[in-house]
Formats: sequence, C-alpha cells, structure tokens
Amino acid sequence: MMTETSDTSENSPRKRLLIGACGAASVVMLPSYLAALRAQLGCQTTVVLTAAATRFLPPHTVSLFADEVVDSTDPEAPFRTNHVKLATSHDLVLVLPATANLLAEVVHGHAPSLLTAVILAAPTPVLLVPAMNRLMWSKPAVQRNIQQSRADGLEIIEPQWREGFEVSSKRMVDNPSMPAPLDLANLIGIRLKEAAEA
Repeated sequence: MMTETSDTSENSPRKRLLIGACGAASVVMLPSYLAALRAQLGCQTTVVLTAAATRFLPPHTVSLFADEVVDSTDPEAPFRTNHVKLATSHDLVLVLPATANLLAEVVHGHAPSLLTAVILAAPTPVLLVPAMNRLMWSKPAVQRNIQQSRADGLEIIEPQWREGFEVSSKRMVDNPSMPAPLDLANLIGIRLKEAAEA
C-alpha cells in the first residue's frame, strides 16, 4: 500500500535514496528496512556498506533487497564510483545504523571511509539513525557529537527506547533502538517530499 508521502507516478522519476550501513549488530535488520522503503516509497536504493558492516551482513544478502550495493571492502569499488558521484546522484542520504564512531568522524570532518566521504560531500539532506548500547548512548562525548551533528545540519533520528536483545549480555533489556521499519519509511517519505519542494 502506498502512502501519501510517496510520489511514484509514471510522470515523476523514482526518488533515489542512498543508505549507508555501519558495523553495528543492528545492521542485520537492514533488509527489513530496505523492504519497507521499497514497499512504502518505491524509491531506488543504493546501499554503501562499510567494511565493518560486511562482517555482520554479506553484500550479496543486501543485494537481494537493494538496487545497487557498494561494498567498501571491494578494491575495485573506487574505480566504479566515487563519493562525490554517489553524494550528488541521490535525493537523500540515510545512515542506518549510524555508530558512535561514524558520528565522531562526521562531526570532526574526517572521511576515512567511502561512507563518511559521501556524507561530507552530500548536497542533499542527511539523516542519521544512531544504534548503540545504552551505556555508549549516555556518554557525554556521544551526546556532544549528536548536538554538533544537528548544529551542522544533519538530522538525527532519535532512538526509541524499548526492550530488545542486547548482544553484550545476551539478554533482553531496554536499549535505544532504531524506529520500526514502516515508521522510518514514512519519515523518509516526508523528508523526500520536503526536499523536492525546497
């Protein structure tokens, strides 16, 4: 079922969404988010996987749900595309999940990976969906990076606190979690519409 936020008529081009995925345990849920984005918005998706993300989720698996996958561990990847081309050929950049490490790199203008270089070069809206343990989330340094990211014009999607499986303790505990796939897809639809009207 299409939502009001999507614009997939034959007269309008498909929106292009670049999704960056970092190496957090929650990256294994990425296929559910890609499926929701496709179902709700019908947008074209390019996924940029960091090297750490590929340790959790194989690029081949992601390719079943995305139109294009850029594997940062592939030595040929920089020759097929580059960060500026990726950044400028998409309508929105979504980082899901965004780790504490990525937040720190972006806030300080560091671009050691293809994904961070894309974020720094992006002329379009950039939305970050943090995913980390509650102990990390509560640290002042992380909260400073969240605040600075917002001040720099990035949108941080607030985590939803709910019970979930904690990898470190192997039990169910309250942790900051990513929004549900359909909820996030609806928000992305709104942001794509706003960007098109700006």
